[in-house]
Amino acid sequence: MCKLLAPILAYTADETWEFLGHTDSVHLQAFPDVRSSGFSPSGVGSSGFSPSSGESVIPIVEDLLKARAVIQQAIEAARQAKQIGSNLEASVKLTLPEKGFTHAIFSDLPALQEFFILSDLHLTCGPDLAATVEVCTNPKCERCWRLLPDVGTHADHPTLCGRCAEAVS
Repeated sequence: MCKLLAPILAYTADETWEFLGHTDSVHLQAFPDVRSSGFSPSGVGSSGFSPSSGESVIPIVEDLLKARAVIQQAIEAARQAKQIGSNLEASVKLTLPEKGFTHAIFSDLPALQEFFILSDLHLTCGPDLAATVEVCTNPKCERCWRLLPDVGTHADHPTLCGRCAEAVS
């Protein structure tokens, strides 16, 4: 993993490589060929995004990117209409087609909200992939800026969502 992240997080990867006991730089290592190594993401968060042995992640990622493109088009239209200012202000209803989009990641709403950078996401099934946007009416967390229904319900941190209240406690 460290070798894979080295081109993106140069200093962090080098420090991690050193922490792991290596005396040379991670940047002097051969870049791994993930397709022939049997690399398979497993246990990524709680999303269930762990393909079974031998299953390719490429179709899953392609479906996620297709859904994100449809969402971004709907959000951009709402931005142009001056309904919202950012993704986090949007309440998105994503219609997934009846065929495809069957991987477990599409049933994990919190993981999808993180991936699409949304505060509010609702999933439905329909004939085609589509997204509609409305203005989210939930209160805004002062720390993560997400508009969530649990903001203001934590006595110790009345301006934070549950996740942020837990993080700062």
